[in-house]
Order: sequence, then structure tokens, then C-alpha cells
Amino acid sequence: MPLQYEVVRNVLTKDESYQARLRNRKTVETSELLKASTKGTRVSSATAAGVLQRIFNQVKIELLKGNSVTIPGLGTFGTAIHAKLNTPHDLLPKNPNITIFCRPSPALTHDIREGITLERVEPASQDPELRSLTSISGTLELLSARDVLELRGERLKFDEKASDEGVFFVNQLTGSEARCSIYLYCGERKLLPIVPDTIEPGAIYRIEVRTRRRNSRRLRTTQWPEPFNACCAFPEDAV
Repeated sequence: MPLQYEVVRNVLTKDESYQARLRNRKTVETSELLKASTKGTRVSSATAAGVLQRIFNQVKIELLKGNSVTIPGLGTFGTAIHAKLNTPHDLLPKNPNITIFCRPSPALTHDIREGITLERVEPASQDPELRSLTSISGTLELLSARDVLELRGERLKFDEKASDEGVFFVNQLTGSEARCSIYLYCGERKLLPIVPDTIEPGAIYRIEVRTRRRNSRRLRTTQWPEPFNACCAFPEDAV
């Protein structure tokens, strides 16, 4: 099965450029590897897991000794220290940067490069995705100011300080917009906005979510497909 890749804009370059990026399928857990590798043998997954755990523990012991560990066909593991000293006599900081490196086996790299096939696909959407919309304190049939809504989906988180991001009510007749400025919760998969006081009673609105992804200037918008009617706002003394 070919590996899928997409072409996306390179946000690290000043001049416009693009790069190919592999689309990850999934993360394979150790249990899956053990099940696949022991299938058709007399070795149980539990036995193989025990051996693997003992190898893992021994690798840690060797790294703590300052040794490097080579697993043929896979790679070499080692320990490194990163600390900047002004003179040869300086002491190490209390918490020097200790890292573990892994160099893949040249044979493994060669086999992957020779055996891989690639398939170009369209870039995955980065637009916010709305999957459900419910009213917690009112009804969607007639929205009122200060009702609490619950929006669920993907890629919903936004910068609350940005005036052009967030949840917006767009008047279908005039095009005027009312932005939600108060939220009980803002997350990547859930938003709890409070309907703004500035909605007009009797008007028909569509709800939009506008966000920017990290390291991107592009404003992305998604719209809930069903319009809503706005009823009278809460009285002045309502909570």
C-alpha cells in the first residue's frame, strides 16, 4: 500500500514555497507488533512481551553506563549531554540537558527507501469542523440573548483576543454580525459560547466558527448548516 503525501505551504520560509508532507496513518502499539510477529509460531505474545521488556530494561542499564547499544537491522541508541560552559573550569549546571539519540540502521534506511511507494493526495482540511450544536439553557428553535450553546467538533479552538476569530451570528438578511465575547469553555473539540446581547429579535441567523491554525495567518471558517430564529433578548435584570 503506498504512503500518502500532501503538498502544503511552508510556513517557515518568508518567500512562498511548498513542501511534501507524509500523512500519518496511525500509531502501531507494541501489542500489535507482538501479535503480528508471533502469529503462526509457538511463541505466545505474553512470552515475547516479557523478552522485549527484559531487553528494554537492559538497554536502559547500558545507556546509564554510558554505553551505546546497537540492535542490528534497527539502529543504535546512545546518550548525549548538552551544556554550554564559558571556560574549561566551569561546573555543569544543576540540570544539564541529557538526551537519548537513535541512529537508524543504514540497512533499514536502504530497505525503506527501496521499498516505499508514494501517492499524492489532497491536503487534509484544516478548517474547523462542526459536528453538533445544542442549546444548554434554551432552545435552538428560538435563540435568546445569553443562552448557553454547546458546539462540538474538531479544530474549534481560537484566539480569544483576536476580534475576527470565535463564534459569530450572521444575520441572513442584512449580513450584520454579532460576535460571542463570553465563553464558559473554549477547547479544540468543544465550545460553550453565550449568545450575545446584540442579536436582533425576529432576525434569522447562521452560526459560524472562525479560527486560525497555529503558525498560519489564514482565517478559516465553517458554518452550521441550519439557520436559527432569534427571539426577544432577556430582560435587563435577567441573569
